[in-house]
Amino acid sequence: MAKIEIMFGGPTSDKVLLQNEEWAFNHEVSIESANIGTFNAVMNVLVRKNEDNLNYFDLCFISLSGGEMIAPKITSGTHLIKRTRYPKLTIHGDYLKDRKTNTQVLISDQFAEQIGRYIEEDFDYEYLEISRVGSIKANKSDVIYLIGDKPHLHLNGKFIKAKK
Repeated sequence: MAKIEIMFGGPTSDKVLLQNEEWAFNHEVSIESANIGTFNAVMNVLVRKNEDNLNYFDLCFISLSGGEMIAPKITSGTHLIKRTRYPKLTIHGDYLKDRKTNTQVLISDQFAEQIGRYIEEDFDYEYLEISRVGSIKANKSDVIYLIGDKPHLHLNGKFIKAKK
């Protein structure tokens, strides 16, 4: 299964930086660990479903798409930049699911990038970039391009490896 990774840097506000420094001091860990720990704690709250069976990410995708979309599983983790760990989100899958029609909608790079910008705006962690990992599962209606005898989808001006 393909994944979309959304990479983040450190805190962008003095408020979050000071909270993380206090957390590091109280828990006797490094600032790096505190930045990751507090990011993970916030993300664990954001994936919880509300009374309408929606979470923060579902609501973000609903806002972006205009439809009643359900996001695939989203988890938090880390990535390395010059031997320093920073937080990341991983979207486990390529498609949103429409609640009403049960159809699938491909998560575009623009949607994934906007999720990164929402997190930066709402929670003060610098959004850096997205990265697609693995092959996208092609739907029957998708146009498949063979590049070097391997299937690809054309998405956002790029060819991305696909599997049927």
